[in-house]
Amino acid sequence: MRQATALSFRKVEKAMKRWERRRVALWAGLLGLLLGWVLGGRTAAPRGPPAVHRPGVRDAVLQRELAVRWWRGRRSGWHTRPLWKIPALAVDKALYADSVGDGDGADEEPWVYCNRVPLYLDVAEVTRRAVVAAAHPKPPFVSVVYVTKRPGGYDMLLNSLAQQTRRSPADYELICVDEAAPFRVERVREEARRLGVNLVAIVPSKPRQPRYRDLRFGIYNALNTGFLLSRGRVIMVVMDFTWIPPNAIARTIEFYRQPEHERSLLAYPERFVVPKELNDTHVARPGSLTVFHEPMIASPAEYLPGGRMVNRSRIGPVVHTYMRPAPLVRAHLAGHPHGYEKQSDGIFWELSFAALPWRLLEDVHGAEEFLDRGDDCHEINLRLRGEQLGYDTYIDGQTLAQKIWHHDFGQDYTWTRFANDSNVDFYFWGEIGRLRERKRPARAVDAQVDWRRWRQLDCPLQAAYGMARRR
Repeated sequence: MRQATALSFRKVEKAMKRWERRRVALWAGLLGLLLGWVLGGRTAAPRGPPAVHRPGVRDAVLQRELAVRWWRGRRSGWHTRPLWKIPALAVDKALYADSVGDGDGADEEPWVYCNRVPLYLDVAEVTRRAVVAAAHPKPPFVSVVYVTKRPGGYDMLLNSLAQQTRRSPADYELICVDEAAPFRVERVREEARRLGVNLVAIVPSKPRQPRYRDLRFGIYNALNTGFLLSRGRVIMVVMDFTWIPPNAIARTIEFYRQPEHERSLLAYPERFVVPKELNDTHVARPGSLTVFHEPMIASPAEYLPGGRMVNRSRIGPVVHTYMRPAPLVRAHLAGHPHGYEKQSDGIFWELSFAALPWRLLEDVHGAEEFLDRGDDCHEINLRLRGEQLGYDTYIDGQTLAQKIWHHDFGQDYTWTRFANDSNVDFYFWGEIGRLRERKRPARAVDAQVDWRRWRQLDCPLQAAYGMARRR
């Protein structure tokens, strides 16, 4: 009896020891995973782009990871992208060294831009920019910066640019800051080549500054990404689902060639139309180039009754109650468009489609990224800071943009993301109010680079890499 009892106790003791060892191993494993997430994820993310845009190098697992995080996440947080949530891919060190020089440190921090502004530019992107700069040493007059993070929109952008009256590389370049670039970069490049559009870069926006990781939005961050990549004397900002009229590049060049407009901002009137129906499959895919059943190859007005595309229409009625500014739109539609007009009261300048000189960005040190708490007021912030430094604002009544009205259309949150994303109340009585009262400095307090010196580098991309290596 005693022997059996002792044997039972020994079995229990062994079982308890085995459980203790397993418990320790379990906690050690969990601690290792936590440390790997904290140390590995946060430090590894800035070292690589979300995708290396060359056939055979993409990683399908990371693509799916991006898709889940960007397009199927929680409604209140899908657009939040802290640095440690960005998957990183391996860098082809040999190709990198051949492209931007070799030597000590060539493989260290290969994705750091000026050692402080990391941009997701892979080797192919660096090489492409260098080739463009070599082929066209003189910068284009206009840099078109297209900003998007939704599916679709490229059918309108590329077809409208292909129909410009001035479309040579000396006239404009196209830079796309696209959060869905990993899903559609090759398709966009192929379509741009087919249409003869001068696309020089398509990248996601740069990672947020560490102090702004938890901010909800990222429009200022995306704008600064496009601004830093531009070479033009004038920056034309275009948001998604905007049809650029054929005379836009020509009229913008004409305006800024006049010496009296060197310190001027230029606005364009807008007319809105409603989509009749969307292709739900395209809307659900971040790699889509259009959200319609067929790509839009003409202006939205051509799809309305009386237009040459009416039988292929996916466009519904015009939003007559929403045209900006209404008098200029009506005059244009009546066949008596206004010319360049200086604005004083009730100034209209919306970055959904507007132009500004590069000189303004040098003077104010770019967009203020700390304002990425909301989706409003990025244009009024830039304009008011420019006004403090003596910039004025004009509007061109002959350049009428057409936009797709997406507010309250359908239930898909990706499509209607602007409907509830507003911080107007906060900023009009907060930061914007302080700007109006001249209680804030005009120059950005959180600039990552010296904007005045930025373009003095021989080649911003390669010189920046060289600067990082020398440090």
